[in-house]
Amino acid sequence: MVGQSICLLVAVIFQVISAENQLNILNTLHRECFRPAHNVERPHECCKVTSFYKEEDFKECAVDKIGEGEPSGHRHGPPDCTINKCLLDKNDMLKDDKPDLEKIKAYITNWADKNPAFKDAVDDAITKCIKEDLPGPPHVCLASKLAGCLTFRLFLKCPAENWENSAKCDLVKEHMEKCKSLFENPPQ
Repeated sequence: MVGQSICLLVAVIFQVISAENQLNILNTLHRECFRPAHNVERPHECCKVTSFYKEEDFKECAVDKIGEGEPSGHRHGPPDCTINKCLLDKNDMLKDDKPDLEKIKAYITNWADKNPAFKDAVDDAITKCIKEDLPGPPHVCLASKLAGCLTFRLFLKCPAENWENSAKCDLVKEHMEKCKSLFENPPQ
């Protein structure tokens, strides 16, 4: 079963991308990428990933069980930083109320050690995501941008043995490949 953190993070990434709508409304690629793959229910099920966090962390951070792939109270638009900051804080990855990039890097490296199939995906995510100047609207906090970027990279580089081979997941993979340029070369 896909971990709760990945479900939460998938919701966040799609929220961050949709919030970027104001950055380039005329660009067809960007408009397509502002939403999940067309007609795909529960895209989070395509990559089987162990949760980053413990179930108690989610409960303490007021995240309900995510059986349907979206956190309780899911809404479109920029994500609320409260949950992401709470999860980071529960795992000692905040410093002065801001994400501690070195601790996050160590945390996800440790997670990859326990989930070796994801080592390449985590290495890619560290290179692309563990930095302060992540793409996204300026009003979205760094904790949410980090969560979104990490999830996007893990799904984009999901190991073959963890990827569900199905028509719906082929659409998800195609969508992510098409949209990855937004994270690698963010709009100015």
